[in-house]
Amino acid sequence: MSTANNASDVTDALETGYRKALRLLPRTYQAQHAEEMLGVLMDGAQPGQSRPKAREVLSVAMLGLRLRLIVADAGGPTGRLAANIARRAILVYFVFEFGLLMQWNAYGARIGYSFLPVLLQAGIIVALIRGWSWCAQALCLADIAYVVNNAQWEYWSSASLFSYGGFAVFTRLFILAATIVVFHRKAPRIAGSTWWFTALAAITVAFWIRGKTVDHMWEFDNDFSHTPALPALLFAAAVVVALWRVKSSSVWPAALALAGLPVFGGTTLRYVTAWPPQLADSPRDTFYVELALGCEVVLMCLALASFAFALYRRRTTTFRSLEAP
Repeated sequence: MSTANNASDVTDALETGYRKALRLLPRTYQAQHAEEMLGVLMDGAQPGQSRPKAREVLSVAMLGLRLRLIVADAGGPTGRLAANIARRAILVYFVFEFGLLMQWNAYGARIGYSFLPVLLQAGIIVALIRGWSWCAQALCLADIAYVVNNAQWEYWSSASLFSYGGFAVFTRLFILAATIVVFHRKAPRIAGSTWWFTALAAITVAFWIRGKTVDHMWEFDNDFSHTPALPALLFAAAVVVALWRVKSSSVWPAALALAGLPVFGGTTLRYVTAWPPQLADSPRDTFYVELALGCEVVLMCLALASFAFALYRRRTTTFRSLEAP
């Protein structure tokens, strides 16, 4: 009798532990799948197991994270909208950053600059456009390893999120990690692969030519304040696209605004805290940097406006449906 009671207590404790772990999932998902998942976990438990294994809790936590980031495209219209914005923002950022990488490589190739970051970035972009999520995730992990391996331990201990170098490193790692989560294996492939490849080719050629013609660079690939004309032009083009889509959809205005934020990270911090030395004697470059900053502010405003238009359309549609006989 005592043995039976002990076994029952162990089972109850295990079930309680699993139920606590399942609370990491969104409530709507819990209501639909919690009991089924609990049954699977209980059936797979080993005899005498009294609490969930660490890997089981981690697996549930990762699923909860993905669902809360609304990347499983099962969160209704709002969830699909957030997922579409996130995927396009990440891809736009990667394409723009690839141009900056090619520009620096075109200039730095004269001193033997490594092609590895360029190859990793190109592989990630192609995999994302083609819908090869497993390949993109593997390359993102390789890129994370490359960034960590090439940063000295003294730098890691001194880098701050609010310093120029620290912001660039931590932002890069965050975006790569977000890419692994957002572009999961069930994520729909982004439409318009021909358009994406055309844009990638055009930006690559333009930035490569710019890199070959520049005389001197003060900074590295993630800071465009030393050659701001071409980036400013691209930001202005992004504003035009956002204006074109602001009333019809929130996807592109919001995606373009989000894509510009990490690109501006280091540049903005340097610009507002200390005047970049390359701009001190260059009013023209100063104008281009300020133009790009202004375009990013406009993009953020257009993103907010697109959400306001979407909310207005939803309310209008609901009101009309209620008035219909």
